[in-house]
Amino acid sequence: MTFNRINREVVEIRRSFEMSNPPRVFPPGRYEVTTEEEPLGDSMRPVCRRVSMTIYLPRRAGDVGLGEILDIEPAELQRLTSEIGDS
Repeated sequence: MTFNRINREVVEIRRSFEMSNPPRVFPPGRYEVTTEEEPLGDSMRPVCRRVSMTIYLPRRAGDVGLGEILDIEPAELQRLTSEIGDS
């Protein structure tokens, strides 16, 4: 039996940002990102494949509920956390 590996990290986004889905603006801050990976085959070295990557967006003032967990692509996360291209 194999188990998927879960990695959680907190990333800092230093400017307001808009994700591609949903299209609305989120404030700068620290956000939790979770990556799930599954092992591939029976190799001598552990090899994993990314299954999903999600970002937790806390609820905004006035919203009901606990917040949102949205899928995010690694390239989009890199774009959001990159200092290059800051306005």
